[in-house]
Amino acid sequence: MREPGEGSHAWMLRFHLGTETVRGAGALTVRRGPGPLGRMACALLGLPRTGTAVPFQVTVTRLTAARPAPAKTDRPARTGLTGTGRTDRTVPAGEASMREVPAGEVAGREAPVVERWERVIGGRRLVSHQIRVGERGWERHGPLEVRTRTIARTAPASAPGSASGSPPGSVAGSVEVAEADAVVVEVVQRGAVLRAGRHEIPVPARLAPRVRARAWTGPPGPDGGPPRFHLEVGVALPVIGRLLSYRGHCEEERA
Repeated sequence: MREPGEGSHAWMLRFHLGTETVRGAGALTVRRGPGPLGRMACALLGLPRTGTAVPFQVTVTRLTAARPAPAKTDRPARTGLTGTGRTDRTVPAGEASMREVPAGEVAGREAPVVERWERVIGGRRLVSHQIRVGERGWERHGPLEVRTRTIARTAPASAPGSASGSPPGSVAGSVEVAEADAVVVEVVQRGAVLRAGRHEIPVPARLAPRVRARAWTGPPGPDGGPPRFHLEVGVALPVIGRLLSYRGHCEEERA
């Protein structure tokens, strides 16, 4: 739930890096990849069609997991849910294969957060699951695990594009900023592996899918509406090239 007086910056950071469930809605410009292979892949995967002003809803459901004790080996450590004595068996179906996080990534860091992302774009429902520990994330798509890092930066409000739908040029800095500044959140891909239980095979960069995502704050919504941010997401595959991209804005959906 949004805190009274919370602005776009705080909500965008809570949306991407928080520990509570969040919901948003907006409109997107969607582009499928060019060429017959790209169109065929989009059709087989049930991805959204190309369009403008496409309605968009998103729900990020989060469960905070217990921080496992430091491991003596590099084998992944298991996580369990906290607060009610429940074990990791309560993780929803589809997330169970993501219960293992490399112990070296967890020791001394924040507790892992299990996330279920449900996006509905133009009536097409897209669901993904990931575990996030601070800035680092592990997102599963079947046997493929994409490893990411979510980075928040600030930029002066006078930076080019900060007052429009274009992302400002971001610079390193604290995320504790006033609303006069712009905030940029970027999801950077760290690598990809094929995983079966505790066994994994690294996927060479030239053969791995590429995901890029960026969000940034802009002017408030009309008539003093809920906080909003702009976003752009792109997915590319080897050989095929660009598979899908979309760009638009997202406002908090009030309960």
